[in-house]
Amino acid sequence: MEKGRIMIVDDNLENRLVVSGFLEDDYLISLQESGDACLQHIHEFKPDVILLDWMMPPPDGIQTMQKIREEMPELRNTRFVMLTAKAQSGDIVTAWHAGANDYILKPIEMDVIMNIVARQMSEKQRLDKLDSTRMEIEAHLQQAQKMETIGVLAGGIAHDFNNILFPILGYAEMTVANPEATDNIKENVREIEKAALRARDLVRQIMAFSRQSNQEIQPVDVGLILKEVLKLLKASFPANIKLIHKVQPDCGEVLADPTQIHQIIMNLCTNAKHAMERSGGTLTVTLRNIPPEEYVSADIKANCRYTEISVSDTGVGIPPEIRDKIFQPFFTTKDVGKGTGMGLSVVHGIVKHCAGHIGLESEIGKGSIFRIYFPVADEKSVAKISQTSELIGGTERILLVDDEPAITTMLRKVLIDLGYRVMAFNRCSDVIEVFNTKGADILITDMSMPEMTGVELAQKIWQKQAGFPVILMTGFSELIVKKQ
Repeated sequence: MEKGRIMIVDDNLENRLVVSGFLEDDYLISLQESGDACLQHIHEFKPDVILLDWMMPPPDGIQTMQKIREEMPELRNTRFVMLTAKAQSGDIVTAWHAGANDYILKPIEMDVIMNIVARQMSEKQRLDKLDSTRMEIEAHLQQAQKMETIGVLAGGIAHDFNNILFPILGYAEMTVANPEATDNIKENVREIEKAALRARDLVRQIMAFSRQSNQEIQPVDVGLILKEVLKLLKASFPANIKLIHKVQPDCGEVLADPTQIHQIIMNLCTNAKHAMERSGGTLTVTLRNIPPEEYVSADIKANCRYTEISVSDTGVGIPPEIRDKIFQPFFTTKDVGKGTGMGLSVVHGIVKHCAGHIGLESEIGKGSIFRIYFPVADEKSVAKISQTSELIGGTERILLVDDEPAITTMLRKVLIDLGYRVMAFNRCSDVIEVFNTKGADILITDMSMPEMTGVELAQKIWQKQAGFPVILMTGFSELIVKKQ
């Protein structure tokens, strides 16, 4: 442990040597013969405690201390102990107001100075620790604010992108379902649909990043997602890192949000890459079913099948003293700008939400292995979630409104094909006018529009006809909640 630093400032050489003799075995000492000398060397020595003679040629002890307190905020935690031959109450009050923390009467006794210095040194350490904690909290707050700003931007982009994808997917599905379309046309359109669905999944990843998507729990083939993530990562990995994947077939499906599974694999692989950036190495990602005898945690139920995802690297390894902290939010060992400290905490939260378990094995200089265990979905769960309903048409009158003409045109065609009578609009004011004059059976409205929101439009309709059926559409919105 580094010794504390004490600066002794006194114009009397004998006094400086006596005080230094008391303290030099336990502390690092700097001796200065005047206030000017103290000010000249203070930044170089960076004292924790300054023992300052009161009565010196200008600047005296009080003046020197005031100058440090007023002009050197980086030394705000430095403790000042005044050395004085007199201690009248008025002088003590003056010293307190100037910034002194304690005083010692001359002639100086060894026990007195040792106790006072130890107490002030302890207080300096406490204040430094508080400063460190405050700076850490401020850094986390700044990071959270930055992430929130990025999230809002990402959410806005995702919303606009959804508006573009909606008609693409709609027209593709209509074309495939059209009996007059040739097989060749249908095959081409299915490829368009596949590409649009990949884009939709990308939007969901953006939405998950911006914390604005609802979880979509469904049967997930982890193997397919793993291969897709590794394909994306391969282009960004440096040549000195070898990427290996081993996927056991027929691992079964897990009940999870596919975007979150994507996020887990992406975060773990990115961490592994950072661990091997300097010296290179091998990243191995494995997916397999594990037998009950290999279950490693009490969190894993013996009567359930599990799929294991393991991500191993040959990097620097994780020191034992921080392994219990790596899943804490904002904890990171990376350089500033290289990590948020949120990656592993997000992974841990997703795994626990899916009734899974995550474990870590690491050895310094040899690398780390993260193992994630997900329960395999049984056939009943998969069948229940996979159930779909047949399209049922009708003849009701529908008011349809969206500020995107491409969306209203596409939806109008779909609904008319199902037998409904549709009046489509791009402005809310037109909807209200038609409703007041002609009426309707149901309203389908976009949530976010320039004139008013879908909720506000619904409220205006309900003022005329309470309980009127309303369906809200949204690519994303922070404004909509179930209660509304």
